This record gives sequence, C-alpha cells and structure tokens, in this order.
Amino acid sequence: MIRLLEQRDGAARMVLPAGQDPAGWHQVLTAEIAAHLTPAHAALLATPERGETSTTWHAPGSAMRRFGDLDAADRDRLTHAIAVILSDIRRLAESGAAQAVAAAWPALRTVPDMAHVFAVDGGPVLAGWGFAAPAGGLGPLAALDDGVPWRAAPRPAWAVYAGTLAALAALAFFVGLVLAPLGGWIMPSPTACHAAPGDLALMLEQAREAARTDALKTELAQLGEARGDRALQCPIPQQMVAPPPPPPRADLPRDRWDKHDLGMLKGCWNNYTHMTLQDERTHAVLPVKTWRFCFDDEHGHGHQTITLQNGDRCENDLTASFDRDNSLQMLDASKCPFPNRPLRRGRLTCRWESASEAACMRRDLEGPAAGSDQPGQFRRADAARPGSGDSGADDK
Repeated sequence: MIRLLEQRDGAARMVLPAGQDPAGWHQVLTAEIAAHLTPAHAALLATPERGETSTTWHAPGSAMRRFGDLDAADRDRLTHAIAVILSDIRRLAESGAAQAVAAAWPALRTVPDMAHVFAVDGGPVLAGWGFAAPAGGLGPLAALDDGVPWRAAPRPAWAVYAGTLAALAALAFFVGLVLAPLGGWIMPSPTACHAAPGDLALMLEQAREAARTDALKTELAQLGEARGDRALQCPIPQQMVAPPPPPPRADLPRDRWDKHDLGMLKGCWNNYTHMTLQDERTHAVLPVKTWRFCFDDEHGHGHQTITLQNGDRCENDLTASFDRDNSLQMLDASKCPFPNRPLRRGRLTCRWESASEAACMRRDLEGPAAGSDQPGQFRRADAARPGSGDSGADDK
C-alpha cells in the first residue's frame, strides 16, 4: 500500500452521513461499486486509516504522482478519467440498486481540494473523499459529470400479451366446440377440414413469437426516440471561422529561465492557489485571501505580502536564486509577522511549467511540520487566473 497523505483533525469537515466512520463507509461502498460496476471504479476511493489525531489515506500500487506534479496534458487525462468514473457511480446511485452508494452520494465525490487527487499506477485515486474544505462548498470535483441521467430499461407488457393469448385460446376452443358442429348442420360439406390438436399448439407458439417481436420493436423505437430527443437538445453547430488565438504571454521565457536570469522576476506575482494556514495552538483554519511576492531588482531581492480572509496581514523579505538542477528557490529571510503569531520560515522550490506559469512546492524550514511539502502555482499579478485548482496548506 502507498501512503498518499495524512489529514489532520480539523483540517477538513466530514460530509458523509452519520452512522459510520470513513473506514466503514469505504468497506460497504467499494463492495457495492465493484459488484455493480467494476473493481476499477471502486479503486477510485483511497483507503482511510484512523490515527490518534489524524487520518492517513492509502492506495494499493507501486507508483504515485500528485495532481500538482502533473503537466497540463496529464491533468486533463486524469480529470477526464475521474469524470467518467464519477458519472457511472452517480447513475448507480440514481438507480437504487446500491443502497450505500445512494445514501453516500454526492458526499463520496467531495474532496477538500485538488491536493487530495492522485494518479496511482496510472489510475485516478481520491484521498480525503467524503470531506469538504472547512469553508464549505461542493468541492472541486462537483462539475465533473457527463450529465447523462439514469434511465430504467423499458419492460415488455407480458401481462397484456398473456391475456390476449388466453383470449385467443378461449376463442379457438369455442370455435372448435360450437361453431364447427353448427357449420356442419347448416352447410354440411364432406370436404370441411378440422384443426388437429397439434395445430393449436403451433398457432399459440407463433402468437408468442409475434408478441416478442412486437416488444423488441417497441423497445427499439423508444431507444431511437430517446436518442433523438437528446440530439434535439444539442445546439445546432454553426459554420464559423474562429479567429486565431492570441500568442501566449511570455512572462517566464524558457530561454531566460534556463540562463538563470533573475531579471525576468522583476515586478509582482500572485500565488493563485487556494491556500490555508492553521494555528498550531487553536487548530483554527485560516483561509488565505492573497499571497503576493514582488521583486525590485535583477538580483532576486524581493518582498512578500500574505493577507488572510479575516484581514490579518504580514510582510517580510525573501530572496530568489537558481539551483544547479534548474529550479528556482525563494527563501524567506525571516518569519512573516502576523499580529498573533508569526508564520514559520519556508522555502519555495519552483519549476518552469509554461511561459506564463511556474509550479512550486513550499517546505517549512522549522516547527513540527518541517520538511513537509505543499503545492502551489504562481503567475504575473495582472494575468488571468486559469481554471479552479485547489491545493495546499501551510501552518501558522
């Protein structure tokens, strides 16, 4: 089993129905999903293991990659796979065939942020499922749905067909016992033919086959009608020539990055990842409103400002430099002094991701969480924020 992450108590809020802990929910949910869908669907849910003050999430496998470590193409592939699996599980919940899945939906698809999303041996795995961010919300996976509702397969009206066949049999019996003797009395004919006992059974079997054929035709017509209704709901495509896309911004030119040119950092940058701080004494989770760092020269001398949602703010200096592995290092010169307690010193290790964005991991350099990494993304302060990825947490 691979250890994915440790979720401290108070860092997220459980949204699963009461009555079972996450380990109990995991056992019944994975059993139902594997039985009604496939074991690959059930493997989406990581295994929780309860500790004294935290829950550790595991998954079977030999290799693991965090969502924040993937490039843009791999992120798209991973979120597409998650969307397919969650859509299948939603339809299973709507069908009523799996009681636990129906009771736990949509809570089982909720995760606090994208830092709880992993690729394990090439497949998607969710850690912290059933938990939401302390601030609330549906979580970053709520929009991953194909929108196709569950629909029960139409059932042939066998009761109607059986009643019709019974009426035909009674009519044939009546014709054989009454009308045939009367016909012989009214118009006697030596050439009149009579149905043999085996012929009646053959006629009934032919009627049954005709009923089955009609039922299949009805089901096929219903499927075609449903498909046509879905097609009519789609907008009619228009033949339009789209203008060429504007050239991408080059805030972080790759050639200047490879030359370790610190001058390209001059100006201000935003860490646009949704982040939170946690007070070690009260365990209160403090959402970060803005996290900005600015550089005023070509030598990597900078200044960072962190503002919380509650209005608390701290500022301190930092320095930037390139390492021999081509990574950009941003080091806090001192603790960032919040009004009640300073933020521990840390170091950002950033790697070039595109001409407009870098992916970073922040590591505390002191305190009980020293050595732990949290992902983040940064780009120019005036650049539009891409997507809605959530990740990361620092401790105060």
